[in-house]
Amino acid sequence: MKILDNVDSAERILVSKGSDNLPCVNEFQAISGIEIPTFRGEELKATSQGREFWLVKGRDIPKYLAKKWGDIGIAGTDVYLEYADSRQVDCQSIGQSMYRFSLLAEPQKVSFVEARLNTDGRYPSYPTSIPTGLPKLLMAAAQGQDLPFQPLEMPISDSVEAAIGLSGVGIGADIVFSGETARQNGLLEVFKLRDIYPAIMMGRDL
Repeated sequence: MKILDNVDSAERILVSKGSDNLPCVNEFQAISGIEIPTFRGEELKATSQGREFWLVKGRDIPKYLAKKWGDIGIAGTDVYLEYADSRQVDCQSIGQSMYRFSLLAEPQKVSFVEARLNTDGRYPSYPTSIPTGLPKLLMAAAQGQDLPFQPLEMPISDSVEAAIGLSGVGIGADIVFSGETARQNGLLEVFKLRDIYPAIMMGRDL
């Protein structure tokens, strides 16, 4: 693949500092043989073997790569699908699934979700609007799988679990690791929309 062919020559590598950091770093090191150094304290830059490594927010990595501020970036495929312009940035998934993007629901809403999922010709007739922090990812999953859900017009930056209750909708779409956060907030994982993988990204030469 083009991206993997360019890893060895990368001099500036951007690393997500989010919850995807550890699995992405582990998979990248295994596939590339390049060791990512430890960032000390609050430092965002580390150098090793003639390379610069920068710890940045995952959602910013596609923008930085498009501007050529880095040679390659390491983050989850959800970052690419939600925040990247595919005309400017390429992406190659690596390794095994590290978490998932799923529909969550309050217990009393589970039967409603399941009924909608089991109805033929579900989308786009009368889709249910639900809170999510990843609206592009939700729309892509809904359209790709003919699902009757769409994001609320109001963007949610964090705490989708809270928005599910506060909105009164009782349903939402969010990233799920172990499912413990959902359980502690009285929510059930009803349906997996997409697996999320570690990924290497690179800006295109336009």
